[in-house]
Parts: sequence; C-alpha cells; structure tokens
Amino acid sequence: MENIKSDAFDVTCVGNALIEIFITANNTECINKNQVPGSMYLIDEFEADILQESALNKTILCGGSAANTAVGIASFGGKASFIGKVKNDFFGKLFYKEMIKKNVSFLTNLSNSGYGTGKNYIIISSDKKERTMYTYLGAASELNEHDVSTHKIKDSKILFVEGYLWDKNNSKKAALKAIDIACEYGVRVAFTLSDSLCVERHKEEFIDLIYNKVDILFGNKKEALTLFDSIKLKSAIELAQKSCQISIFTLGSKGAMIIDKNNIYRIKPKKVDKIIDTTGAGDAFAAGFLYGLSKGMKPIDCGKMGSIASAENVSHLGSRPKVVLSNLLKETKPNGQKKLNNILNKLETALIKQHRDESIDKTIFNGLDD
Repeated sequence: MENIKSDAFDVTCVGNALIEIFITANNTECINKNQVPGSMYLIDEFEADILQESALNKTILCGGSAANTAVGIASFGGKASFIGKVKNDFFGKLFYKEMIKKNVSFLTNLSNSGYGTGKNYIIISSDKKERTMYTYLGAASELNEHDVSTHKIKDSKILFVEGYLWDKNNSKKAALKAIDIACEYGVRVAFTLSDSLCVERHKEEFIDLIYNKVDILFGNKKEALTLFDSIKLKSAIELAQKSCQISIFTLGSKGAMIIDKNNIYRIKPKKVDKIIDTTGAGDAFAAGFLYGLSKGMKPIDCGKMGSIASAENVSHLGSRPKVVLSNLLKETKPNGQKKLNNILNKLETALIKQHRDESIDKTIFNGLDD
C-alpha cells in the first residue's frame, strides 16, 4: 500500500503514526495526579484499554507529531511525505487514508502482523491550558531501518525527525538511518525535541545529535531549558547559537524565538479570538516554518508562517488544520503573494541583529522568564 510520488519532496517527515483520542478532563479516573500536566507518558496496551473503557466522552482524530507537521506543510501547498508505521487494521487504514486525502505521500507499508495501530490519549484540562498525553505506541514502535531507504530521503529538501522516536530502539535506528542518508546527500536535517521528559530521557544522545548532524532545531521553552541545563532562556539561546544553524523555541502565548548564528528574532503570536486546544501547536509552527524554509524564505518570515499555522491550530480541537492553510495567504486569486506579504508585515516582530562575539541584548527576553 506504499504511495510514493515521483517528484522531489519539500519535506520528508519521520515520526510515530498515532490515532489521537481526546478525553474530557472531568474523567478523573484517567489522570494520575502525581504526573506533570502538559507532558507525555508512555503506557502499555493494558493501560490503554483502561483509558479507552473509562473515558465517557471521546473525540477520535488522526495525529502524531511529525505526521501533523507533514499535513500542515501539504496544507500550505508544499510537497510533503511521511515515514511511520501503522497496522493494516481499522485505525491504521483510517490514518493512511487521511494522510493521502491531505496530499501527504505515505512512504511506509502497512503492517500485517504485530501490534495494533498506536493511540495517543490526550487529557485536556478544564481550563484548556494544558494537555497531558498518554501514548500507546503499538505499531509505531515497530518502525525500523527496513522502512527507510535512500530513495525516500535523498530527493527531499529537508528531513524532519521527531525526538519521540528515541523512546524505542527500533524507531531510533530508523531515524538515525534517515539522518545519515540526509547528511550524505546534502539534505537539511530538522529535529524536534518533542517533550521535556523525552529530552530528560535522551539528553546525551540529543546533544550529540544536535551538535553534529542537526541543521534546524525545534522545541518549546521548557524543552530548551531542559536540553541545555539552563534556568534562563537567554543561556539556552546562547548555547543554541553554538550548535545548529537555526534554532526555533516556541513560547506559547509569548510567541517564539528564532535563532541563527548571527541573529535572534522574537516573533510575536498572531492574535486568536478563543483558544480551544493547544495540542499540536508546535507541530503546526514547525509546518509553517519548514514550508517557508523549503521555499527559500528568510528565517524571520518562516517564523511568521509558523505563527499563522499555530494560530489556526489552537482555534479548534485536534492537532491538524481545519482549513486549507494556503487560503490564509490569499487575498484574491490573481494576487495571492500580496496577501502573504500583508500578513507577514502585520505580524509584529522584534529583531535584534548581532555579531557572534557580541553579547545578547537583554530587552528581547523581557517577560520570557516570568
């Protein structure tokens, strides 16, 4: 059931293929009070069955971090592909058909044996500010090196890999093989830290990867602080400048920081009338950023594209866009670029330019560590 397009891809994404099951927070039997809200916890099949049976109100959607990013890139009009494992069962077919419907090339055959398709149970807090994920990886954990080949990677402009793959040895090996192929063929490597607890579990490996093979790093503030053992974001950013070509740290309602070797940009968030669900906001930001980068945009404008995508994402339940994102960039059919430029210009941006040997201007960090 492999679906491969013959032309080159803007971005090939590698990650856990999961069905997302959203559960209302008043199902208190689903929540372990000793766990940290807003984090991801791995569960086994038995625990997944308990969650499934105890949840009274459920919404079932397709998800998975890198898969969400691939869908976002395609929604902007980019050529996106995805490598991840699902089983040839009801949920696996649902996932596969959804990816194809969203114009994402699915580069992995469905499994006819082994675990069932993985599921991500998402508990949304009553104030809708936090979502805690309980993930049964299932078939996603069976992604392996045989699912990755040179022809799937070498013609892409960018390879995007999620850190969650390090939680299982098979999937980690698949990710590392994809990265090695990308490095061999001059494909830019983008990597997302995924979750602060994931960073804690694999910090040494992530640091080695980021300093040696990653060109573009994504994470949120908590993940950045955890990775670089920092208390203040300023310190994490100084270290990030010494590692990757570009680092992107999302800051929730405070926007995002875009860091390259010589510049730091603070992107203010696009205003949203009502925040419904923040699940996948980082995935959406990565989609906008990587789409822009694949089209030759400057990092500051890529950040603005990310802001557009994440603003749409938090306005509804679920981690994939409900509208065609390219439509947000169109003013009239013959003059879509004008609308894109208008949107980019309207999004307020604070820019600090600096040389490598200069100290970072503290004003760009105002309010970030409150």
